[in-house]
Amino acid sequence: MTKIYVFILSFLLASGVAYSQNDNAAPADAPILTFETTSHNFGTIKEDGGPAVYTFKFTNTGNKPLKIDRAQPGCGCTVTDFTKDDVPPKGQGYVKATFDPNGRVGTFNKSVMVYSNAKPSPQVLSFNGTVLARIKTIEDSFPNASGNLRMQTNSLSFNSLKNNLKDTFQVLSLYNSGTSAISVKSIKGPNFIFTKGSDLPLTLQPKQKGRLEIHYNVSEAKDYGLIFEQIKLVTDDVKMPEKDLSVIADVHQYFPPMTAEEKAKAPKIVFDKMTNDFGDVKQGEIVTTQFKFTNNGTQDLNIIKTKTSCGCTVSEPEKTLLKAGETTNIKVTFYTAGKKGKESKDIHVYTNDPSNPEPTLKIMANVIVPATGGADAKTASAKATPAVIDYTEGGKKFVGEWVATNDKKMKLAIKTDDGATYTIKGKKIDYTSTFTNGVLTVITPAAAGSTTATATSQVTYNQTADHITVDGVEYMRK
Repeated sequence: MTKIYVFILSFLLASGVAYSQNDNAAPADAPILTFETTSHNFGTIKEDGGPAVYTFKFTNTGNKPLKIDRAQPGCGCTVTDFTKDDVPPKGQGYVKATFDPNGRVGTFNKSVMVYSNAKPSPQVLSFNGTVLARIKTIEDSFPNASGNLRMQTNSLSFNSLKNNLKDTFQVLSLYNSGTSAISVKSIKGPNFIFTKGSDLPLTLQPKQKGRLEIHYNVSEAKDYGLIFEQIKLVTDDVKMPEKDLSVIADVHQYFPPMTAEEKAKAPKIVFDKMTNDFGDVKQGEIVTTQFKFTNNGTQDLNIIKTKTSCGCTVSEPEKTLLKAGETTNIKVTFYTAGKKGKESKDIHVYTNDPSNPEPTLKIMANVIVPATGGADAKTASAKATPAVIDYTEGGKKFVGEWVATNDKKMKLAIKTDDGATYTIKGKKIDYTSTFTNGVLTVITPAAAGSTTATATSQVTYNQTADHITVDGVEYMRK
């Protein structure tokens, strides 16, 4: 009996294979796609040597016209081209594969699937090789130029710091691209960002590299969450004496080790909800919600501060100190001017609850843009009035409008009372700002920096960092 089953199984497998092969074989009266070769080895190519191209040639060895429907590459690094016209019997055509080696150092093995009216379809073409990394230039290693001094980065990040830390540092790599020596003499910025006295002055000869330690005293920052600061390197570079450097720190509260008994007596914050969905909201509307919370601990609960993820959201605790059992609210207001579609914003709450020191609340909304020209559109437009910049310099009154292009960018145009158009250039200008009813109002101090008569400047406003970039120069809020 076993021999009979084995015989039947062998027969069925053989029949299946034969059927599969016949089903995939080209009929006698059909096109046949025959490539000269279906693989190619590029060997060794350079990353900066430009695209590598190979043309796979084929012949229609059948007796009906051949049509290439598409040649589909296996990745975005490859672009294909192929014969678009029908190829008659004994006619020839091509499939061209172009491989971009930029940013793809090392060995590669890629494929192209060729779909046609011939069988089998698709047919697979492949190519391989090795990409040699291009030799990096000084510009690659130090991409940020500031006068004759180049920097590896113009932004230093200090990640996850505890607020009891008195000193940590990041290394700033520098390169003198000029023809004269450059000395970094000092830095300007808040007192908790500093350099060690022995590190300055740092003098770099022409074409010399150097390293400067930028130190951060977290305990003196007196803030939590993401802290954005702008400092200046003061140098004797004749081309640009002061160099801008952004410093970002992520600061969290430090809690010393606690016993089980101490933890049991500690304050405990409990919210009635952690999220609020406003649902559909018309653009320009101002919506508000309350997050209720209670101190379920024994000791006093302190709301140290609240921070929102953008200037479009305002959070206001009704009380910041709660006795055991007390309940209060955090009022959150969302300004929808300039927003559209699905929006989600975070509110970070910093507390002295050791078990939950940084609860995060979330609001959501679907902001609907009213139809153009309708009554709703007029209301939204009125609430999104461009903010005004107003300052006086040299006896002239400068008035500027920040026109929002989307929720992150603004365009700055400044005019004087005689109709001339100006943009802020040169020196940085400190500013104060308020965000009320969906409108950002920025006021610069009198005689703040120079101006030049040029076209309208392009400005980016980073609501999270609360800073403005004008023509590539950042203006930080003081």
